Amino acid sequence: MRQLEFAPRFKRDFKAACRHPEYSRDDLLQLLSDLMRFDKLPVHYREHSLEKRAKNWSGFTECHLGADLIVIYVRRPAIVKMHRIGSHVALFAAPKRRNN
Repeated sequence: MRQLEFAPRFKRDFKAACRHPEYSRDDLLQLLSDLMRFDKLPVHYREHSLEKRAKNWSGFTECHLGADLIVIYVRRPAIVKMHRIGSHVALFAAPKRRNN
């Protein structure tokens, strides 16, 4: 069984994700349990690699807790490192530029 590790950014994202309309504590706990136990998640999570989405996400995996609530992580043989949680817009939108 793998161990879980949480990136600092995941911990910050989690506070906002708790307010997301699709967030369910039970669903997240089940996902974390499944990530530790299984090599491939059940189909309803729609797990897929992010290799082609952007070079910054190459090697990461994404799954869905809802239609617009996603989790980004890296799975290794002994560990699952949770990197981000949030909506597609929050995680993939281009950063806003500040005007000086």
